[in-house]
Amino acid sequence: MTSRKRLNSWLLLWAGATLALALAQEWYPATVELVRRGKTIVAQQQTPESFFAAEFGDIVVGQIEAIEQGIIRLKGKEAYWTNAETRIQRQHRQARLEEFKAGEWVELVFNSDRKNDAGQSFVMRLVPLSKNAEQAVEKRTKYNYAVMSDAKRVKVTFGKDATAFGNLVLVDQGLEELILLTDGIARLTGEGDTEKLEVARKATPNSVEIQQGRSKAFGTELLYNNETGEASVSGPIKLERSGDKPLSGDSNALTYNVDDETLLLSGQVRLVQKDRTTTAQSAVVREKDGVAFLYGTPQAPVTSESKDGKVRGARLKYNLDTGDVVVLEGIQGEFQD
Repeated sequence: MTSRKRLNSWLLLWAGATLALALAQEWYPATVELVRRGKTIVAQQQTPESFFAAEFGDIVVGQIEAIEQGIIRLKGKEAYWTNAETRIQRQHRQARLEEFKAGEWVELVFNSDRKNDAGQSFVMRLVPLSKNAEQAVEKRTKYNYAVMSDAKRVKVTFGKDATAFGNLVLVDQGLEELILLTDGIARLTGEGDTEKLEVARKATPNSVEIQQGRSKAFGTELLYNNETGEASVSGPIKLERSGDKPLSGDSNALTYNVDDETLLLSGQVRLVQKDRTTTAQSAVVREKDGVAFLYGTPQAPVTSESKDGKVRGARLKYNLDTGDVVVLEGIQGEFQD
Protein backbone atom coordinates (compact mmCIF):
# COMPACT_ATOMS: atom_id res chain seq x y z
CA MET A 1 0.00 0.00 0.00
CA THR A 2 1.29 3.43 -0.91
CA SER A 3 1.30 6.36 1.46
CA ARG A 4 -0.61 9.38 0.09
CA LYS A 5 1.72 11.90 1.77
CA ARG A 6 3.02 14.30 -0.85
CA LEU A 7 4.05 17.91 -1.42
CA ASN A 8 1.56 19.38 -3.90
CA SER A 9 3.71 22.34 -4.97
CA TRP A 10 1.64 22.90 -8.08
CA LEU A 11 -1.59 22.96 -6.07
CA LEU A 12 -0.18 25.49 -3.61
CA LEU A 13 0.92 27.81 -6.40
CA TRP A 14 -2.40 27.56 -8.19
CA ALA A 15 -4.41 28.14 -5.01
CA GLY A 16 -2.18 31.05 -4.01
CA ALA A 17 -2.56 32.73 -7.40
CA THR A 18 -6.35 32.31 -7.26
CA LEU A 19 -6.53 33.74 -3.74
CA ALA A 20 -4.37 36.74 -4.64
CA LEU A 21 -6.59 37.48 -7.61
CA ALA A 22 -9.74 37.30 -5.50
CA LEU A 23 -8.38 39.53 -2.74
CA ALA A 24 -6.59 42.19 -4.74
CA GLN A 25 -8.61 42.09 -7.95
CA GLU A 26 -5.28 42.28 -9.71
CA TRP A 27 -3.68 39.68 -11.90
CA TYR A 28 0.02 38.95 -12.23
CA PRO A 29 0.83 36.48 -15.02
CA ALA A 30 2.90 33.47 -14.09
CA THR A 31 6.32 33.67 -15.77
CA VAL A 32 9.12 31.15 -16.28
CA GLU A 33 12.49 32.40 -17.55
CA LEU A 34 15.53 30.75 -19.09
CA VAL A 35 18.72 32.62 -19.94
CA ARG A 36 21.06 31.91 -22.84
CA ARG A 37 24.11 34.05 -23.61
CA GLY A 38 22.53 37.19 -22.22
CA LYS A 39 19.16 36.62 -23.90
CA THR A 40 16.07 35.82 -21.87
CA ILE A 41 13.60 33.20 -23.05
CA VAL A 42 10.25 33.72 -21.29
CA ALA A 43 7.09 31.61 -21.09
CA GLN A 44 4.17 33.65 -19.78
CA GLN A 45 0.41 33.51 -19.22
CA GLN A 46 -1.71 35.88 -21.28
CA THR A 47 -5.11 35.90 -19.52
CA PRO A 48 -6.39 35.47 -15.94
CA GLU A 49 -8.43 32.46 -17.11
CA SER A 50 -5.31 30.53 -18.08
CA PHE A 51 -4.08 27.55 -16.07
CA PHE A 52 -0.72 27.43 -14.32
CA ALA A 53 0.92 24.73 -12.23
CA ALA A 54 4.45 23.90 -11.10
CA GLU A 55 6.23 20.91 -9.59
CA PHE A 56 9.63 20.63 -7.95
CA GLY A 57 11.89 17.65 -7.34
CA ASP A 58 15.45 16.38 -6.95
CA ILE A 59 17.64 14.97 -9.72
CA VAL A 60 19.66 11.78 -9.50
CA VAL A 61 21.76 10.32 -12.32
CA GLY A 62 22.52 6.64 -12.37
CA GLN A 63 22.67 3.32 -14.17
CA ILE A 64 19.64 1.07 -13.99
CA GLU A 65 20.32 -2.12 -12.04
CA ALA A 66 16.81 -3.56 -12.30
CA ILE A 67 13.14 -2.63 -12.81
CA GLU A 68 10.68 -4.85 -10.94
CA GLN A 69 6.98 -4.22 -10.43
CA GLY A 70 7.34 -0.49 -11.00
CA ILE A 71 10.37 -0.16 -8.70
CA ILE A 72 13.53 1.28 -10.30
CA ARG A 73 16.82 0.30 -8.69
CA LEU A 74 19.95 2.27 -9.60
CA LYS A 75 23.42 0.76 -9.20
CA GLY A 76 25.05 1.95 -6.00
CA LYS A 77 22.06 4.19 -5.23
CA GLU A 78 18.57 3.96 -3.81
CA ALA A 79 15.42 2.42 -5.26
CA TYR A 80 12.45 4.53 -6.39
CA TRP A 81 8.78 3.75 -7.05
CA THR A 82 6.63 4.70 -10.05
CA ASN A 83 2.95 4.77 -10.97
CA ALA A 84 0.75 6.07 -13.80
CA GLU A 85 1.58 9.67 -12.84
CA THR A 86 5.30 9.23 -13.55
CA ARG A 87 6.30 11.06 -16.72
CA ILE A 88 8.40 8.59 -18.70
CA GLN A 89 9.90 9.99 -21.93
CA ARG A 90 12.21 9.17 -24.81
CA GLN A 91 13.13 11.83 -27.39
CA HIS A 92 10.62 14.16 -25.72
CA ARG A 93 7.76 11.73 -26.32
CA GLN A 94 5.79 9.56 -23.91
CA ALA A 95 7.35 6.14 -23.38
CA ARG A 96 6.77 2.99 -21.30
CA LEU A 97 8.83 1.88 -18.34
CA GLU A 98 9.42 -1.46 -20.10
CA GLU A 99 11.47 0.38 -22.75
CA PHE A 100 14.21 1.03 -20.18
CA LYS A 101 16.68 -1.80 -19.60
CA ALA A 102 19.32 -2.73 -17.04
CA GLY A 103 22.61 -0.97 -17.71
CA GLU A 104 21.06 2.16 -19.23
CA TRP A 105 22.05 5.53 -17.79
CA VAL A 106 19.10 7.74 -16.85
CA GLU A 107 18.16 11.08 -15.39
CA LEU A 108 15.60 10.40 -12.65
CA VAL A 109 13.60 13.11 -10.88
CA PHE A 110 12.11 12.15 -7.53
CA ASN A 111 9.90 13.64 -4.81
CA SER A 112 11.40 12.81 -1.41
CA ASP A 113 8.21 13.98 0.36
CA ARG A 114 6.16 11.25 -1.33
CA LYS A 115 7.26 7.80 -0.17
CA ASN A 116 5.77 4.31 -0.26
CA ASP A 117 5.65 1.92 2.70
CA ALA A 118 9.21 0.79 1.92
CA GLY A 119 10.45 4.37 2.34
CA GLN A 120 11.24 4.76 -1.36
CA SER A 121 10.78 8.15 -3.04
CA PHE A 122 8.32 8.68 -5.88
CA VAL A 123 9.63 9.04 -9.46
CA MET A 124 8.23 12.19 -11.06
CA ARG A 125 10.14 11.92 -14.33
CA LEU A 126 12.42 9.42 -16.07
CA VAL A 127 14.43 10.09 -19.25
CA PRO A 128 17.57 8.63 -20.84
CA LEU A 129 20.74 10.55 -20.01
CA SER A 130 21.60 12.53 -23.13
CA LYS A 131 25.11 13.53 -24.17
CA ASN A 132 24.30 17.17 -23.47
CA ALA A 133 22.95 16.25 -20.05
CA GLU A 134 26.18 14.47 -19.10
CA GLN A 135 27.96 17.83 -19.15
CA ALA A 136 25.39 19.31 -16.77
CA VAL A 137 25.33 16.55 -14.13
CA GLU A 138 27.39 18.53 -11.64
CA LYS A 139 25.63 21.81 -12.39
CA ARG A 140 22.03 21.02 -11.44
CA THR A 141 20.53 18.87 -8.69
CA LYS A 142 17.07 20.47 -8.49
CA TYR A 143 14.27 20.03 -11.03
CA ASN A 144 11.49 22.48 -11.94
CA TYR A 145 8.48 21.68 -14.12
CA ALA A 146 5.95 24.34 -15.15
CA VAL A 147 2.72 23.98 -17.12
CA MET A 148 0.65 26.74 -18.72
CA SER A 149 -2.56 26.13 -20.63
CA ASP A 150 -4.98 28.56 -22.27
CA ALA A 151 -7.47 28.22 -25.14
CA LYS A 152 -6.54 31.83 -26.01
CA ARG A 153 -2.85 30.83 -26.22
CA VAL A 154 0.25 31.20 -24.08
CA LYS A 155 3.27 33.27 -25.19
CA VAL A 156 6.97 32.40 -25.37
CA THR A 157 9.45 35.16 -26.23
CA PHE A 158 12.99 34.52 -27.47
CA GLY A 159 14.95 37.60 -26.45
CA LYS A 160 13.54 40.73 -28.11
CA ASP A 161 13.45 39.31 -31.61
CA ALA A 162 10.91 36.50 -31.87
CA THR A 163 7.68 35.44 -30.19
CA ALA A 164 5.77 32.16 -30.31
CA PHE A 165 2.21 31.24 -29.32
CA GLY A 166 0.41 27.99 -28.52
CA ASN A 167 -2.34 26.62 -26.27
CA LEU A 168 -0.05 24.55 -24.04
CA VAL A 169 3.47 25.20 -22.72
CA LEU A 170 5.58 22.69 -20.78
CA VAL A 171 8.87 23.88 -19.27
CA ASP A 172 11.37 21.25 -18.09
CA GLN A 173 14.35 22.53 -16.12
CA GLY A 174 16.38 19.43 -15.44
CA LEU A 175 19.87 18.64 -16.70
CA GLU A 176 18.57 20.05 -19.96
CA GLU A 177 16.33 23.12 -20.10
CA LEU A 178 13.49 22.57 -22.56
CA ILE A 179 10.31 24.39 -23.58
CA LEU A 180 7.60 22.54 -25.48
CA LEU A 181 4.89 24.66 -27.12
CA THR A 182 1.98 22.76 -28.61
CA ASP A 183 -1.79 22.31 -28.74
CA GLY A 184 -3.58 20.74 -25.79
CA ILE A 185 -4.89 21.38 -22.30
CA ALA A 186 -3.79 21.00 -18.67
CA ARG A 187 -6.00 20.71 -15.60
CA LEU A 188 -6.32 19.31 -12.09
CA THR A 189 -8.38 16.12 -11.74
CA GLY A 190 -9.63 14.20 -8.73
CA GLU A 191 -10.11 15.45 -5.19
CA GLY A 192 -8.12 15.40 -1.97
CA ASP A 193 -5.39 12.76 -1.98
CA THR A 194 -6.39 11.63 -5.49
CA GLU A 195 -5.96 15.09 -7.00
CA LYS A 196 -3.32 15.20 -9.74
CA LEU A 197 -2.05 17.28 -12.64
CA GLU A 198 -3.26 16.00 -16.01
CA VAL A 199 -1.70 17.17 -19.29
CA ALA A 200 -3.15 16.24 -22.69
CA ARG A 201 -1.01 17.12 -25.73
CA LYS A 202 -2.41 17.27 -29.26
CA ALA A 203 -0.48 17.43 -32.53
CA THR A 204 -2.59 19.94 -34.48
CA PRO A 205 -1.25 21.49 -37.73
CA ASN A 206 -0.91 25.30 -37.66
CA SER A 207 -1.64 25.42 -33.89
CA VAL A 208 1.77 26.92 -33.07
CA GLU A 209 2.75 30.35 -34.39
CA ILE A 210 6.18 31.99 -34.36
CA GLN A 211 6.61 35.67 -35.27
CA GLN A 212 9.75 37.54 -36.28
CA GLY A 213 9.45 41.02 -37.79
CA ARG A 214 6.99 40.88 -40.68
CA SER A 215 7.27 37.11 -40.96
CA LYS A 216 4.93 34.58 -39.39
CA ALA A 217 5.28 30.80 -39.48
CA PHE A 218 2.77 28.19 -38.38
CA GLY A 219 3.51 24.60 -37.41
CA THR A 220 2.45 21.67 -35.23
CA GLU A 221 4.84 21.74 -32.24
CA LEU A 222 7.80 23.83 -31.10
CA LEU A 223 10.59 22.38 -28.99
CA TYR A 224 13.23 24.78 -27.65
CA ASN A 225 16.51 23.45 -26.22
CA ASN A 226 18.38 26.05 -24.19
CA GLU A 227 21.64 24.10 -24.59
CA THR A 228 21.65 24.54 -28.38
CA GLY A 229 19.65 27.78 -28.58
CA GLU A 230 17.41 26.27 -31.26
CA ALA A 231 13.61 26.19 -31.39
CA SER A 232 12.58 23.39 -33.75
CA VAL A 233 9.07 23.54 -35.22
CA SER A 234 7.59 20.39 -36.73
CA GLY A 235 5.60 20.73 -39.92
CA PRO A 236 3.89 21.08 -42.14
CA ILE A 237 5.10 24.69 -42.01
CA LYS A 238 3.09 27.57 -43.41
CA LEU A 239 4.91 30.90 -43.91
CA GLU A 240 3.46 34.40 -44.32
CA ARG A 241 5.17 37.77 -44.70
CA SER A 242 3.38 41.12 -44.91
CA GLY A 243 4.45 44.13 -47.01
CA ASP A 244 3.85 45.88 -50.34
CA LYS A 245 4.55 42.54 -51.97
CA PRO A 246 3.21 39.91 -49.54
CA LEU A 247 4.95 36.55 -49.54
CA SER A 248 3.65 33.10 -48.67
CA GLY A 249 5.38 29.77 -48.50
CA ASP A 250 5.66 26.33 -46.97
CA SER A 251 8.21 23.69 -45.95
CA ASN A 252 8.49 20.47 -43.99
CA ALA A 253 10.13 21.94 -40.88
CA LEU A 254 11.49 25.15 -39.37
CA THR A 255 14.21 26.01 -36.86
CA TYR A 256 14.65 29.38 -35.15
CA ASN A 257 18.19 30.08 -33.93
CA VAL A 258 18.20 32.35 -30.88
CA ASP A 259 21.88 33.27 -31.21
CA ASP A 260 21.93 34.52 -34.81
CA GLU A 261 18.18 35.31 -34.99
CA THR A 262 17.54 33.39 -38.22
CA LEU A 263 14.79 31.11 -39.46
CA LEU A 264 15.85 27.92 -41.22
CA LEU A 265 13.24 26.36 -43.49
CA SER A 266 14.03 22.80 -44.50
CA GLY A 267 12.51 20.16 -46.75
CA GLN A 268 10.54 21.05 -49.90
CA VAL A 269 10.75 24.81 -49.42
CA ARG A 270 8.42 26.88 -51.60
CA LEU A 271 8.10 30.69 -51.66
CA VAL A 272 5.38 32.49 -53.63
CA GLN A 273 5.43 36.25 -54.18
CA LYS A 274 3.17 37.84 -56.79
CA ASP A 275 3.91 35.92 -60.03
CA ARG A 276 7.20 34.41 -58.81
CA THR A 277 7.46 30.89 -57.37
CA THR A 278 10.74 29.70 -55.91
CA THR A 279 11.54 26.19 -54.69
CA ALA A 280 14.56 24.89 -52.76
CA GLN A 281 15.78 22.20 -50.39
CA SER A 282 16.39 24.70 -47.58
CA ALA A 283 16.34 28.43 -46.90
CA VAL A 284 17.88 30.70 -44.25
CA VAL A 285 15.65 33.73 -43.65
CA ARG A 286 17.35 36.84 -42.25
CA GLU A 287 14.28 38.91 -41.43
CA LYS A 288 16.20 41.96 -40.15
CA ASP A 289 18.10 42.20 -43.44
CA GLY A 290 15.02 41.46 -45.54
CA VAL A 291 16.74 38.60 -47.40
CA ALA A 292 16.72 34.83 -47.63
CA PHE A 293 19.45 32.51 -48.89
CA LEU A 294 18.08 29.42 -50.64
CA TYR A 295 20.03 26.18 -51.15
CA GLY A 296 19.63 23.25 -53.50
CA THR A 297 21.54 20.18 -54.65
CA PRO A 298 22.97 19.15 -58.04
CA GLN A 299 19.99 16.83 -58.45
CA ALA A 300 17.45 19.40 -57.19
CA PRO A 301 18.75 22.96 -57.70
CA VAL A 302 17.01 26.08 -56.46
CA THR A 303 14.45 27.09 -59.08
CA SER A 304 12.81 30.51 -59.34
CA GLU A 305 10.20 31.10 -62.03
CA SER A 306 8.18 34.17 -63.04
CA LYS A 307 6.49 35.48 -66.19
CA ASP A 308 9.91 36.70 -67.37
CA GLY A 309 11.52 33.27 -67.23
CA LYS A 310 13.20 30.73 -65.01
CA VAL A 311 16.55 30.64 -63.23
CA ARG A 312 18.26 27.76 -61.44
CA GLY A 313 21.28 27.51 -59.19
CA ALA A 314 22.91 25.80 -56.25
CA ARG A 315 22.56 28.93 -54.08
CA LEU A 316 20.28 31.92 -54.51
CA LYS A 317 19.78 35.22 -52.70
CA TYR A 318 16.15 36.34 -52.42
CA ASN A 319 15.03 39.89 -51.57
CA LEU A 320 11.98 39.43 -49.37
CA ASP A 321 10.67 42.97 -49.97
CA THR A 322 10.92 43.13 -53.77
CA GLY A 323 10.99 39.50 -54.83
CA ASP A 324 14.21 40.01 -56.80
CA VAL A 325 16.56 37.02 -56.99
CA VAL A 326 20.30 36.69 -57.59
CA VAL A 327 21.91 33.32 -58.30
CA LEU A 328 25.14 33.16 -56.28
CA GLU A 329 26.36 29.76 -57.40
CA GLY A 330 25.74 27.35 -60.29
CA ILE A 331 23.61 29.64 -62.46
CA GLN A 332 21.31 28.30 -65.18
CA GLY A 333 18.55 30.26 -66.92
CA GLU A 334 15.64 30.24 -69.32
CA PHE A 335 14.17 33.62 -70.28
CA GLN A 336 11.18 34.80 -72.31
CA ASP A 337 11.83 36.78 -75.49
